[in-house]
Amino acid sequence: MIAQTSMPETADVPRASERLARLQRLCERVRACEDETEPWQRGVIATEVWLNQPHAPAVRNTAEVIALCLERIPPALLPEDRFAGFVFRRLRVHQGVSDSDGWRTPAKHPERTGYDERWPLPPDVRRVYERWRGQPRPVQQRNALRAANAWLWRLAIAAPYGSVNGHTLPDYGILLTAGLAGLRERLATARTRTDAPAAQENFAAMDRILAALQAHCHACARLAAKQARAADTPARCDERMQIAADCEHLAGHAPRTFAQALQLVVLGNAVDILENAGDASSFGRLDQRLLPFYQADLTAGRLDRDEALSLVGVFLAKVWACQTSRNLCVGGLCPDGTDGTNELSYLFLEAMYTTRLPNDISVRLHENTPAPFLTLTARVLRLSLGRGGIYNDEVTVEALTRKGVAIEDARDYAPLGCVEVMIPGRSSYRTMGFGLNLVKILELVLNRGQCLVTGEQLWTDVPDTFASFADLQRAYHDKVRSVIDTGVGIIREDERREVETCPRPWLTVMSCGGLEDGRDLTAGQPRYNPVGVTLNGIADIANSLYAVRRLVFEDQTVTLDALRDILRENWAGQEPLRRRVVDGFPRFGQDASELNRIASDEAHFFAACFEPHRTWYGDRFWPMIFGVSTSIIHHDAPRTGATPAGRRLGETLAHSLQPSPAGPRGCLTEILAACTAIDLREFPGGISNVQECDPAPVAGEQGLALLESFLRAYLRMGGMELSLNFLSEEQLVDAQTHPEKYPQLMVRLFGMSARFVALSPELQASVIERVRSSLKRNPA
Repeated sequence: MIAQTSMPETADVPRASERLARLQRLCERVRACEDETEPWQRGVIATEVWLNQPHAPAVRNTAEVIALCLERIPPALLPEDRFAGFVFRRLRVHQGVSDSDGWRTPAKHPERTGYDERWPLPPDVRRVYERWRGQPRPVQQRNALRAANAWLWRLAIAAPYGSVNGHTLPDYGILLTAGLAGLRERLATARTRTDAPAAQENFAAMDRILAALQAHCHACARLAAKQARAADTPARCDERMQIAADCEHLAGHAPRTFAQALQLVVLGNAVDILENAGDASSFGRLDQRLLPFYQADLTAGRLDRDEALSLVGVFLAKVWACQTSRNLCVGGLCPDGTDGTNELSYLFLEAMYTTRLPNDISVRLHENTPAPFLTLTARVLRLSLGRGGIYNDEVTVEALTRKGVAIEDARDYAPLGCVEVMIPGRSSYRTMGFGLNLVKILELVLNRGQCLVTGEQLWTDVPDTFASFADLQRAYHDKVRSVIDTGVGIIREDERREVETCPRPWLTVMSCGGLEDGRDLTAGQPRYNPVGVTLNGIADIANSLYAVRRLVFEDQTVTLDALRDILRENWAGQEPLRRRVVDGFPRFGQDASELNRIASDEAHFFAACFEPHRTWYGDRFWPMIFGVSTSIIHHDAPRTGATPAGRRLGETLAHSLQPSPAGPRGCLTEILAACTAIDLREFPGGISNVQECDPAPVAGEQGLALLESFLRAYLRMGGMELSLNFLSEEQLVDAQTHPEKYPQLMVRLFGMSARFVALSPELQASVIERVRSSLKRNPA
């Protein structure tokens, strides 16, 4: 049970003030992207470095691109901003999410993607990019095993992947404790301890970045000083001069104040984004890492709580919308097992409530979480900004320790990206590494190894008949295990080769021991080197296995051959039978014991299949239940044939722990009971549990209390993660017709959040279908 201990009453909405009005003006400016750095500013530098010195070590070129960006790209500092530094915004990687901005991330990293003439580049910039015509992409991981097993992706069976890619979770405590100069001193000492050429190359790359970041601090200071000279009031002049002084201080010393610490996090995250071609440069537990600076300022009288809240609000505005999934975590246990909820935990949530900017904030809860903090969490969730999500420490910590993570490290976990779990600065961040579509494997087994969509004959060793459901399930499990074995080989080869083409010198700086080790983070340097491996969803396979068992083996409504014909014909002419299956059979999400048992067994089997395997660097695989709905909608669903549970070709597949939208479901409590019937402690890599809710029951103070009680109950049930969409079908349909009325309407898709009006028609339709199906109830 959540402890009812009290904290100082800090969860009220901050009163209107000049600081609040100024913060709102800043939010308007960042929503208009007034401080945005164009992605081609990095792309031009990357083109110069990689094409001018194609034979240099990859780590040297990677560091040189970052360093030149820090030295050449001018910093930004809006009139209401308190933190200097350039900012990329609107970086996207998922199809169907703000497609008009889809060019930005590849244009930022042409060494990975090459050049696309459709990108809207200025003529002089386009001429630079045209140098890539006919040139190989130097940062491109080639894996012969992936090419040899292209059928996995082609038939939408799985997408095994073993690189760090776009998900990062550096430990900002490393940067904040030592400062830039201190980190360079540690590097200088480390360089005297080895003559190994590879280590020396890595040390030089890290030092090049740190020196350039010091230079960027000086540039930020010059910009702030220039604005001070042009200030129209003494107060504004003093503020700008303080920013200049802070930046100058950071060039040569560790941060001393709360503002300086936030400024250094802004700059460190900018470097992460320069190195990262993905969309998930995450912050980790900033309320823990920043607390000493906040407390020191309060003690010294340099800062009061309202001023700190204003700084946190400005920080959230500064880092808003740079990428789609930049997780920032608050609350939770300390490494020693005590409650880590502190004043900054509240301030980050209050700032999100005040700004209404949907920053990717996650909240860790446990049995001793203070009641006022849970109340504030519920209040922010109810805003329906697409964030934040909650995590259950009791379940997540045990899941991690089961995989050999030390208890102190497990208690310091944080989400990165959408919902993925890693240890800040102590893991390699390889996650989202499988994308297994179980119902596709069942399709192939039922159809004698042949794809229903393409007709391709993939397997020739699948039996034609099965004497029992147990025999069919055994054949299906054999193929699941075989696919996983194949995928593990691909993942291990990705791990082995990543350092050759895509080293991460900045992440190595921000990894515990990285400065002294001499190895790159991608070469096995971190304390933990897991790979998070994903199961796309559980509802479709549970519903389908149950339907086959009932239709063919128990009720004997149809023969196996007849079922094959029905599925091959996409249920055409079989609507009465389809409706019986969809509406009359129990389904995952109704808290039906038989379905819960099947779902639990299949989830356990998936996780157990990885136990015999080890990653290339000798660590464990971390199973996950997490389907990326954009990929499922655009890639998997069109390639997955009709299913025994009544879904037709092309219709939506259920992702993660969501019920299938094809049929009725239980109430939210029954859905979560079905989810927690699975032993989620077997999934240390994280789960995505996004559920749609009617906003009416949680309105007002009584509704808030109801939501708090609901969250407490979910934790007691053994839930792991939960995100809620409080949306109505009427509102979403109106937003389709009148997008100008809903410019900031946010939805949580699978883990990431997005503006509804910026989604493709296909994604909008899927969200509406989810909301509509959440109102369906079992007729029985």
